[in-house]
Amino acid sequence: VDAESMDIILVPATHCYFDLKYERREDEPGLVWAGTTDTRDAYSYQPIQPNFTKKQRDHILGLSSCLWSETIIYLERADYMLFPRLCAFAEVCWSSQEGRSWDEFNERLHARHLTRLDRQDVVYRVPPPSAQLTEHGLIITPPFPSAQVHFTLDGSDPDRDSPLYTVPIHLSPDDQLRFATMTQAGRLSRI
Repeated sequence: VDAESMDIILVPATHCYFDLKYERREDEPGLVWAGTTDTRDAYSYQPIQPNFTKKQRDHILGLSSCLWSETIIYLERADYMLFPRLCAFAEVCWSSQEGRSWDEFNERLHARHLTRLDRQDVVYRVPPPSAQLTEHGLIITPPFPSAQVHFTLDGSDPDRDSPLYTVPIHLSPDDQLRFATMTQAGRLSRI
């Protein structure tokens, strides 16, 4: 059989298998058999590769993503595994490759799309912030420009009443820092 004459649906695991973990962490749900796939990975997928021949391009019927559910027993876990990766993948499917911008999409995702998911009670994954200890203190970087990060220094879990991160934090040896991204609807990332 001539491989160039077969119709295909593109669905590479590295970008389109949403049963994979968002990141390789013990407390992150999902599998790692093909690596990890975060929302940016799903968004970065370039379905039409430069090395595809015209004949190969003509046989692409479409794109697909997968959520294999052998380890997913609750609807909330399915939501978490799918969203927001599915939002990113939808844009890959429906937009030209040249016109896509991760920064623009990421801000739009967190400013508007997630609000829609909140109204539908979708239990999506909220990306956690990152942090770096510098000579100026601990600098916490939100995962997207409009994100709010709340923190505590007493070891308790942060909530909407916890201090809002705005400037580098100077830690003392007794501080037990915990921080998380919080959405406008009050959903927290991993702490």
